[in-house]
Amino acid sequence: MTSYFVLERPGGQIGLRVFAGACSPLCLWLPGKTGNFDTVLAGDPRNPKWLLADAGATVYAMDYRTHFAADDRWGLDVLVADVAAAVDAVRARHGLQQIVLIGHSTGAKLAYLYAARHPRALAGLVVLDGWLCGPPHLPPVPAPAPPRLSHEAAIPANRREQFIAYLRHSLTSEDGAPAGRMAGPMATEESLDTLLRCVLLGDRFWPLLAEREVRAVAEEEIARVKTPLLNIIAKDRGHAFTERSLHTGRLARNALRREVMLDGFGHLDLVVGCHLGMTVCRPILDWIADLQLSAPRGNIVRA
Repeated sequence: MTSYFVLERPGGQIGLRVFAGACSPLCLWLPGKTGNFDTVLAGDPRNPKWLLADAGATVYAMDYRTHFAADDRWGLDVLVADVAAAVDAVRARHGLQQIVLIGHSTGAKLAYLYAARHPRALAGLVVLDGWLCGPPHLPPVPAPAPPRLSHEAAIPANRREQFIAYLRHSLTSEDGAPAGRMAGPMATEESLDTLLRCVLLGDRFWPLLAEREVRAVAEEEIARVKTPLLNIIAKDRGHAFTERSLHTGRLARNALRREVMLDGFGHLDLVVGCHLGMTVCRPILDWIADLQLSAPRGNIVRA
């Protein structure tokens, strides 16, 4: 089983769930804005975090302050400062060891911003289908209204196929903002059912101020990222999203970069586990192993 602890922060709280392995590498996982899926997946041995732990990693998964309360005045600086506090807390428990920061979706956006501002704490940066800046020929993506849906205990039987059709085929959200394909052709009925439970039980609030500010991040800030970067992209999310993810990663010109495209994967397939989990974890583990071999002795471990 996992352990869980809460950190007090100015004006709020954050949480950390621990998936313990052999402590090397040390990882912090930042979920998407509604991606607190460990409510459903924490005990599933195919959860990507457990798969990383089984391979020897110690993984901490963060719950944002939005998991505990709601305040539309919270902006990006508050959320990135919370990530910094989580990184400091994790490192303090492990002798100031450098960490691999892993972010999915909005978590990838926060990971990029943290890496740009606090490079010395990181051994590596893994972004899972996340972007901040698109190429000039693509129109900007409008800031969607943050989700404020009520929790449901179960999916009504007559709506299950409607939900699955959305996950498999929709490239826009219900309010018309681009959302991308959530599940690709690799998804099985089991993984779709797991996704539906995750979507229903995940967090439901994200501050509107942060949503607006993330659309205004300058390319120059991403160019400050120098941490070794692994950019994993769900190729079946949609062509425009693939372009945005590639463009953002390539803005980190001074970082040692690797790009991995996962055919048949939609946006949420990267975090659901089931038969898909090891397909996501294997390139992370291979990249970390290569990073450790290529780094000067001790450089991957301590700042």
